[in-house]
Amino acid sequence: MAWTAYELRSYSSHVPKEWIDDRKRCEEAGIPKTVEFQTKPQMALEMIQEATIAGVPYKWVTGDCVYGDYTEIRMWLEQNNKCYVMSVSGKAYVWRGYKQISVGSILKSLPEQGWFEARTDWRELHVNYIHIRYKD
Repeated sequence: MAWTAYELRSYSSHVPKEWIDDRKRCEEAGIPKTVEFQTKPQMALEMIQEATIAGVPYKWVTGDCVYGDYTEIRMWLEQNNKCYVMSVSGKAYVWRGYKQISVGSILKSLPEQGWFEARTDWRELHVNYIHIRYKD
């Protein structure tokens, strides 16, 4: 079985807010006045959208909690029938039945026993490192 992996790279760089707020510094660095501050998750969503429009083939998107906590990415992927695996932090909210509940409160309610960490390598699942918790 042959595996193909893609990693999106943007030619635009993450410019810190302090730089964007300092227009003299931006001018000296050659950063156009049209460049606005974007968080990394905002940049990631824009890259995913542009890749989709350009017809870049992909089955699913992965990301750590920096991206998983940015609800707009998950919502866009769901609205566009794209699969994803995103970590979320305890402060994130998910739907449980008909109400939203914080991931942190769900984790606190689970027993400490019966969990383990599983790891795999790139050849097997296309990820370098994965944390999976299973309940007995």
